[in-house]
Amino acid sequence: MKFFLDNNLPPRLAKALNELLLPNDSAQHLKDTFSASATDIEWLTQLDRTYCWVIITGDLHIQRRPHERLALQEAGHSVIFLGKSWARLDFWATASRLIHYMPEVLQLVRNQSGQILAELPAQGRLRVLGSRA
Repeated sequence: MKFFLDNNLPPRLAKALNELLLPNDSAQHLKDTFSASATDIEWLTQLDRTYCWVIITGDLHIQRRPHERLALQEAGHSVIFLGKSWARLDFWATASRLIHYMPEVLQLVRNQSGQILAELPAQGRLRVLGSRA
């Protein structure tokens, strides 16, 4: 399983998460592959489709903007949307909570086939928004 963190999360969090996920899984940040100024459409359409990516993002608008929602559907990658309350957290609280929830996220994406869209509030349970085979 490969996790992809977008610009709503810091690159050093992706690096820390990567170390924790190895050797079976990995994580990378948008800036590892794309320009920091890459639009959502650019990276959604260019993210390597040979892997089963799980995108972790604080950008809840991706699912509401028609052109971005379409790009997401066509790409077929699963997405964990971080709820609005994550934006108020500092780096350490974000890192701590994301690491705390990773076993639940891993279980969800490993037990489902196809694309999964889920929301993870800063406090509470992971909630599946939808899935496609």
